[in-house]
Amino acid sequence: VPPPSRDAAVAWLAAHGVDAPAGVLAQAQGAPLAALALADRDTQAERGQWLGALARPRALSPSALAARIDTVAKDARKAHLAAIVDWLIAWTTDLARVVAHAPPVASGDHAAALAALAPQVARIALSRYHRTLLAQRARLAHPLTPRLTLEALLIEYRALFDHGSR
Repeated sequence: VPPPSRDAAVAWLAAHGVDAPAGVLAQAQGAPLAALALADRDTQAERGQWLGALARPRALSPSALAARIDTVAKDARKAHLAAIVDWLIAWTTDLARVVAHAPPVASGDHAAALAALAPQVARIALSRYHRTLLAQRARLAHPLTPRLTLEALLIEYRALFDHGSR
């Protein structure tokens, strides 16, 4: 079945009461059902917290940010970790797009922050980190501790903006 057009998907999401349906559809890479799940106010607020922290990498505290996962019910932590890794993947994809002078797609609501970060990040280091995220996403079913996984990923992200990595 072919996916619906962007206009049809936006209209469908709006009919389901989604605030800012075009933005949520972009976050879901054009998948309307995934966008409907992402449109939950709590999910959007949590995403906003994470992307806000990623926008300030030098002030980012990996342990404090990763500790947010401990506030989620234990049986929901793996799913929450998957969502966070997906946000990190989308963020780094959009950061790479902005570095290449293209507009962000999934993180367009943070375009100004991405534009500010783009000149500060080394392309090769960003590409390596993105590959790390993709590999980690593939291993999420492994019984690792979600908080430690996040801390490791966030420490690596913050290192992208250290002056020595350029």
